[in-house]
Amino acid sequence: MNNSCKGTEGFTLVELLVTLSLLSIMAIYAFNAFGLTGKMKTVARGVESDAEVQTVLRHFHDDVSTLTAVYRQDPAGSAKLIFEGSETSLSYVAFADGTKEVGGLYQVNWQLNDKHQLTIERHLLGGKGQVNVALVVLDDVESVTFTYNGDKTLWRDQQTLPRTIVLKLALSNRESTVEVSALIVAGQ
Repeated sequence: MNNSCKGTEGFTLVELLVTLSLLSIMAIYAFNAFGLTGKMKTVARGVESDAEVQTVLRHFHDDVSTLTAVYRQDPAGSAKLIFEGSETSLSYVAFADGTKEVGGLYQVNWQLNDKHQLTIERHLLGGKGQVNVALVVLDDVESVTFTYNGDKTLWRDQQTLPRTIVLKLALSNRESTVEVSALIVAGQ
């Protein structure tokens, strides 16, 4: 009797090796896809960060370039410009921005807090009983530098506004700095 089975079920060694090879190739592509997803998230975070920085720089430029000299009478009766600029902070008077603020003049303060956040504080000039809250506009800021008229790092007790104000930001997650220069065209 002949016991040869021509229709046995199962896999041959060659079929098993081909299947394992195909599965390993698919696994390699799957792992690469996961790695690519992580890289895409990193790139997306970087683009989002760049957009935030550009928005802050644009806001600074738009706000500062339209400054108008505003004076307050001091106790001696003479007019004093409401503007104080140091190397690490800037304080000035601006008109309401028209979006969330009603008409009037607002005291605006830009500064870096101890948590490495760039903040803007706006409050109604002469407003009574108003709570001042600093709005965080940018995180992970290593340093902030303001310069006035190209080379001065202090602008206090002056009778006129500086012609130019430059904001330079060094960000913690970058090797370079970004800066914007605002030419004051109104109110001189």
